[in-house]
Amino acid sequence: MVLQKYIVLALFLFNCLDSKFLNKSKYLNIIPLSTCKAQLNDGRIIDLTSLDDPQHPRVAVDGDYNYKFNPCSPIPCEGGGIPASAAVCQESSDGIFKFNCGDQSSVSFSEDSGTLTMNFAASERHSTIKCICSKTESFSGGENSLLSNYEFVFNSPCCCPDGCSGNKPGKSGGLSFGSILLIIFFSLLFVYFVGGIIFFKFYKKNSGIEIVPNHQFWTSVPRDIKAGVSFTISKAKGTPYQQF
Repeated sequence: MVLQKYIVLALFLFNCLDSKFLNKSKYLNIIPLSTCKAQLNDGRIIDLTSLDDPQHPRVAVDGDYNYKFNPCSPIPCEGGGIPASAAVCQESSDGIFKFNCGDQSSVSFSEDSGTLTMNFAASERHSTIKCICSKTESFSGGENSLLSNYEFVFNSPCCCPDGCSGNKPGKSGGLSFGSILLIIFFSLLFVYFVGGIIFFKFYKKNSGIEIVPNHQFWTSVPRDIKAGVSFTISKAKGTPYQQF
């Protein structure tokens, strides 16, 4: 009985250590491709390149401070002629105080179950941004319970693995070029038939099949299609078309 308890305890400890090792290993396998692009453990890529806009960074409001974030390119933060280097900038609501909460060049990545986390540092300040796969974009967060540590959540379609691949996320409900062409085609076809029928019926005083515009052409279409199919099949079988 005592031996069984030791075996169960040993298996439990082994499972805990094994799980811890596996969880750690999945953070080690992530491959950074740029400051805003990373390859996940399964080979898929999260690419925020298309969201790079240092002139219009994302803004999260927390108390008396605004927190600005931009992927890829650094944004100006400290002023005084200091070159732009920040990925996250803390700015007082009156615009007087600005603090760099993480250099763009300091980014490191971690990943858990397809969710990418970006970590930034600047002097004694540290920022963590979770990149959440979402249909809509939002940015929120602020300073956590630890001084000079900041946590944010960035929701975006580009945070989905293989969601953007360098292209801006499409607007939901938008029509493709092909869809627009089809709409135009069928609209013109509708106007052609309806307008033609009205013209031939009420102006030309035609009746029956003759009210259809170019009725001879349209009545010959099924016959021509049948002949084309018959000719194609006869060639495929190697038989003369007349015999088919």
